[in-house]
Amino acid sequence: MKTKYFLIYLGIGIAFAAVSLWVFLSRGKNAKAIRAKYKLGGALLTTWALLSAATCAGPKPEILCYDMPAPTNELAIEANASGEMTFTKGDVLKVHVMMATAEHYSWKITSSDRKTLLQEGKYDMPEEPHEMDINLEVTLESGSFKGDAVFVLTAYYYKEDGTPIPEEVATQSFRIR
Repeated sequence: MKTKYFLIYLGIGIAFAAVSLWVFLSRGKNAKAIRAKYKLGGALLTTWALLSAATCAGPKPEILCYDMPAPTNELAIEANASGEMTFTKGDVLKVHVMMATAEHYSWKITSSDRKTLLQEGKYDMPEEPHEMDINLEVTLESGSFKGDAVFVLTAYYYKEDGTPIPEEVATQSFRIR
């Protein structure tokens, strides 16, 4: 908030406090005091709403005028030939990650309760990515597991000192038969 606007808001707040004291001392019987208090209260609410509302002219706001940000790290697994999300051992999962935001990813396939790890791998974005999308083909090696499974995508972001911060960014459920 700019200092100029803060001072205006502070001035209206002090005036509101003074008029509130006036109303209190007159025991609420002075109509001018009550009218002034309502006007200053309305000015306070209006000023606060205007100062905190999104603006299209502000310096580098993340979201302007209620525009929705583009979705990132959207995960999709192509359905099999019959249009179902059911796969068997040896099937190739075609995994698409749209609008990838990290340089390094890891993925794993687990049981739906995430207690059994079935498969895992890593993906590094190329040095100069031409696209923001990732296309993986993962051959399903589930062993003897049959049931509901989850494909979990984890992105690795890095602190300034190089320490990785893993963040689970997307999941997709499917069935193994």
